[in-house]
Amino acid sequence: MHEDARLAALRGFGVLDTPPEAAFDRITGLLADVLDVPISLLTLVDAERIWFKSVVGIAEREVDRAPGFCDTAIRMTGAYVIEDALTAPRARRNPLVTGELGVRFYAGAPLRTSDGYTIGMLAALDLRPRRLEARELRVLEQLADVAMEHLQLRREVRQAAASKEAVERAYLKLSEGFEETVQQRTAELAHQAQHDHLTGLPNRVLLEERLERALASATRHGRALAVLFVDLDGFKHVNDTFGHTAGDHLLQQVASRLLASLRSSDTLARVSGDEFVVLIPEVKRPDDARDVALALLAGLGEPFSARGHDVTLTASVGVSVFPKDGPDAAAMQRHADAAMYAAKDAGRNRVCFYRGAHEAALFEEEP
Repeated sequence: MHEDARLAALRGFGVLDTPPEAAFDRITGLLADVLDVPISLLTLVDAERIWFKSVVGIAEREVDRAPGFCDTAIRMTGAYVIEDALTAPRARRNPLVTGELGVRFYAGAPLRTSDGYTIGMLAALDLRPRRLEARELRVLEQLADVAMEHLQLRREVRQAAASKEAVERAYLKLSEGFEETVQQRTAELAHQAQHDHLTGLPNRVLLEERLERALASATRHGRALAVLFVDLDGFKHVNDTFGHTAGDHLLQQVASRLLASLRSSDTLARVSGDEFVVLIPEVKRPDDARDVALALLAGLGEPFSARGHDVTLTASVGVSVFPKDGPDAAAMQRHADAAMYAAKDAGRNRVCFYRGAHEAALFEEEP
């Protein structure tokens, strides 16, 4: 790394020691929300210090460069992740780790100029060890790209304007347009973080958010709700026979058919390869959940198409009903999952209701 050239590139942006700016604060705020971390930083690595252009979660505006996380990170070719700082020899000497804050996790994506110099990092920090999913890493990298685009545009405005008044006019115009761009990219990234890339359905993150809200509403108004776990029967055989590309196409068809059996107020989420979860936010009686479950199975009744062949798919459905089957989201999902496995054990292609941990004979009904 040519440090003198890197520092010259950094200072060419004219951003060190400038006041906070809404566009950068929006990026760090979104990063903290999407990755569910208490601290997020947009850092610029100067000669002797790491300065924070935008920060969420701590009061500091800069730290010494060594032994800072970002000092190590800028030497990497891509993102830099420390799952547990106490097990990383250099990181565990960092004052953010050894001090009162007690940082344990760091993930940073580089702010890289068009000529290849890394001038800083967009970073997420947590107070507990954790792993970063591939989806979360993509969000971090894309937000870093958004931040770098704004830094570059900001520099172009400074270079193009010949007077303070011209700078202010041009920057105001740029900021208005960039705010709109940031809002659009923010919405896109938030959607990616909460939806399954293959089917477009809500993923587990969004499902649990909606389930928590539905449980709070049901408790407040004295209503019942239902959670249905839907697991395709023998789907591995489909992948082994026709290949994963055909299997992905079938999952998209399955998602469409399941959606067609639900109301707009219901949520259908894909939570793993061939497993879907349905949230019915209001049921007046258990038969309502049974009727929905049977409709889902009936919707899968017609053959699917895979590489010109007809493929018959069935599913096993487990149902839990709030409040009798669990007081919270974790219990409702766990008990619907248990009922789904009971449906598998009973012969598949059927619906089972949860009836308690020690009751072997769950209610079951075939379509």
